[in-house]
Amino acid sequence: MFLEPLGYNFFINIYRRLTPQMRTPDEHPLKDEDFKLIRESFPANEFQFFNFLSLFCVPFPRLQDSAARLDRLLLQSPLTYRLAWNVVMTLRRT
Repeated sequence: MFLEPLGYNFFINIYRRLTPQMRTPDEHPLKDEDFKLIRESFPANEFQFFNFLSLFCVPFPRLQDSAARLDRLLLQSPLTYRLAWNVVMTLRRT
């Protein structure tokens, strides 16, 4: 089981550019080619995507729970998962 960042969210990518000291040089957020390798190596997999709307609610703690619930609905679609900041991956070989 892994919690990893995704490399598609425009706002998070701006943050990454502004804070390179927070990562090692060999780190990178996951993209489609990474998921392809993961699926090839771990045929039994589950991906849960998190943190899109909730990301914008950081200054408004009272909205965090509502935003997280909306994220769970919104990020279930294959069309919207790229908006997420993070993915939780549960991986098994069989």
